[in-house]
Amino acid sequence: MRQVVSLGSPFASTQPWASPEPRPPRRSLARPLPVPSTAVYSRWDGVVDWRGCRQEPGPISENVAVRSSHLGMGHDPAVLWVVADRLAQPRHDWQPFRRPSRFGLGALFPPEDRAR
Repeated sequence: MRQVVSLGSPFASTQPWASPEPRPPRRSLARPLPVPSTAVYSRWDGVVDWRGCRQEPGPISENVAVRSSHLGMGHDPAVLWVVADRLAQPRHDWQPFRRPSRFGLGALFPPEDRAR
């Protein structure tokens, strides 16, 4: 596997989907995958808890915040930008995502939430 890009995927969630209990705040992030990985998440998701969609940042793992609904991620300009950027990387030279700065495109990306 070359790399993983997840879009609003609650892979770090510890609660079952049908839990009647309110979800407790997450105390830690998911461990990074053994391949380069980018977890795209949104505080405005509306379907899954955004905190369960993040992983520990590391040398080959990162989180990228976007302003998108869960169902809108497949056609949101910021999400498409991230996916295209990740797919354009050379196979053995993974680099963290850099938010675009020209033409005001950085406004598409909110700052990443660093709190655990």
